[in-house]
Amino acid sequence: MNCALATRKKNFMKKTNILILVFLMITVGQFASAIYLPSMPFMVRYFNTTKSYVQWTVTAYYLSYGLSQFIYGPLSDWFGRRKIAIYSLYLFILATILAIFSQSIGLLIFACFLQGMGIGSCGMLSRTTPRDLYSGPALLKANAWINIVVVLTPLFAPVLGGYIQEHLGRWQYDFLFLLAYGLLIL
Repeated sequence: MNCALATRKKNFMKKTNILILVFLMITVGQFASAIYLPSMPFMVRYFNTTKSYVQWTVTAYYLSYGLSQFIYGPLSDWFGRRKIAIYSLYLFILATILAIFSQSIGLLIFACFLQGMGIGSCGMLSRTTPRDLYSGPALLKANAWINIVVVLTPLFAPVLGGYIQEHLGRWQYDFLFLLAYGLLIL
């Protein structure tokens, strides 16, 4: 009897840890799209460009984020969720490094496109992983928590980005935060 209880507790903790990792991956994807919004005027001056070109970074990010989910879904079924999550985080991290060192707005737009491509797996994993772990009422509860994370994170991201911009003074520090956060999750 104790052995069965210990096994159930171990399985519960394993599922909970995986779900927490999914939460963290969702937040990095949400942060990446909104953390640097308060820094956009500074980016316009830094790159000596227009506001509309800087706004293309967000468009490029969301375009690749959305389209990549069509690729990651079948790949994660074929190769496994874990491998896809790891490789896509590597792509996100490399793209974030490219963004930090961008010397032109075109390169920054491309880096944001690659960021979205890399972290797009999080959107897909946030929908598939709970179904792998839970069923019935437990699945509904897990999805409710994921929806809370999806809704609240974009509200905090610009606040954090504004704080970083105000106190550190450079837009690159927003991306440096994303780099550190991505490495922590990896």
